[in-house]
Amino acid sequence: DPSSSLLYYEAGQTPEFFNEKNRVFIPSFIDPITTNNSTIHSSCNINATSSPSSWNLAQRTCYYDLFMTNDINLAKASLMAGNELLLIRKNQRNPPSFNSLLPLSMNLIQGRQVRLNVFATSEYPSHIVELFDLYRPENATFDRNTGIFRWTAISGEYYLSIGARDTTYNLISKHDITFYVQANAPSTVTPNSGRNTTVTTTSGSNNLVKEANFIITILGLTVLFG
Repeated sequence: DPSSSLLYYEAGQTPEFFNEKNRVFIPSFIDPITTNNSTIHSSCNINATSSPSSWNLAQRTCYYDLFMTNDINLAKASLMAGNELLLIRKNQRNPPSFNSLLPLSMNLIQGRQVRLNVFATSEYPSHIVELFDLYRPENATFDRNTGIFRWTAISGEYYLSIGARDTTYNLISKHDITFYVQANAPSTVTPNSGRNTTVTTTSGSNNLVKEANFIITILGLTVLFG
């Protein structure tokens, strides 16, 4: 929009001028195979006998800019910028990746035995990845050598945080797991006049019914002891 442009224009150039240029511009999609221009090839570091499919991003950008503008300086600037982007992409370093099957959260019952196998890998096969615990629940253990985490769940909300370090580039990533632990249902005693009463303890999905070995009657309340 020419009326709202914040760009600076040289003398004789206005937003309206470029707006009109954009309106009448018709892009040209050329076939490099049919264009034999030694200046373009030499300026863009392109082997004249190479197939266009083998050209990298920088060479393609340079070729197009020079063909469209006939400005060698612009084309060389495009080539330089393109090569820099390719170099950045080549040298981009990513931290270790954790096992994708590791959960982000777990819902547990108090007393549940938790065992997790934690491991992380580097995209560079020769690099060594070290594991270390940043934070773990009370009484939990984590073996840095094997990546085994063990814990007996206790009621409440807890979390585990494990770090992984690429020892070559010192790149670090971490994985967090939140544990939501529900307390066991309390034991209940039901009054029963003149009859035996069964005490039931619930643990997870198992209901254990304990039969009485002897009976004590106190104030008319019969309680069964297992």
